Amino acid sequence: MFLKIHVKNLIIFILLCGLLFFSGGHSEAKEFKVKIAVLVNEPMSKGDWPAYPDVKEIFDSDAKFIIMGYKEMEKEGDHTIQYKIKNAGHATVYSFEEPTKSRKISSGGFLLYFNTEIQLSEDLKAQLSQNNTINIYCDNQFLEAKSLQYTKKNVVNPNIKQIVILPFFSDTNETMNYQSRDMIFNTFSDSLNCEIKRYCAEVIPAFIAEQKTTDIKIKDCIKNKKSFERLKNIFGADLYVFGSVRVPKYTHEAFELKIWVINAKTDEIKKFQDSAIDESEHFIEPKMKIMIFNVLYKKGLVAYLSGL
Repeated sequence: MFLKIHVKNLIIFILLCGLLFFSGGHSEAKEFKVKIAVLVNEPMSKGDWPAYPDVKEIFDSDAKFIIMGYKEMEKEGDHTIQYKIKNAGHATVYSFEEPTKSRKISSGGFLLYFNTEIQLSEDLKAQLSQNNTINIYCDNQFLEAKSLQYTKKNVVNPNIKQIVILPFFSDTNETMNYQSRDMIFNTFSDSLNCEIKRYCAEVIPAFIAEQKTTDIKIKDCIKNKKSFERLKNIFGADLYVFGSVRVPKYTHEAFELKIWVINAKTDEIKKFQDSAIDESEHFIEPKMKIMIFNVLYKKGLVAYLSGL
């Protein structure tokens, strides 16, 4: 009996070895994560760029756009990232490649970072169609495609001379993760800054405004006219953008983003807000990206700036 059991186990073992041999001797290959973003302005280093909404449309008044991303790799080494832009007629209107290296990171894995800036020259704009595709490759292997619309239009509003984006805050008393608090605030404020800069000739970002308002409680300026007058005396801008963020401790509770825009000439206050909840998603980046995009384009912030 003892011998029969061992013979049976030996046969099973041989069969398994045969299956591994004919399947290449390996289990299913590990999938390496790829994350790519198309932005119209360089994000700040203290923000979390994967949470910035992708640019879907570029205009004549945009000077450039940026492609940045990373790819998980198996080991350190030299690589080449290739970019190809094709118009609706499938003609390649832009092609560029750059060498880069994958490096070991603190978690023990390996990442390949890439970042390139593409100038919207007159020659390039002449070849773009309304609908275009950006293809990104690593060592001639396709990574991802991004759709990009091009519209011949100047979207800078000449009626707005200057906009100030104030440092963001939380208007709730609940505890946030203070290690990531600044990163979250920076991401929200800077992603808005990157988009708002497309519609106004001069925008003062939150990290600059913060240096000039250290003795002012920003939250109070929305409802307190005396506090707001202090801001007007410091900057003399047309519009002031305030932002409040709620990042809950638990995934089943809603994330919230509230934006107030105060017109210094008329004292009009416009409010734009959005929330996101997804119990299955434990990462905050997708929720941040959705809320930022919605406030800008679905809730009307960009339309408001364009219409002044």
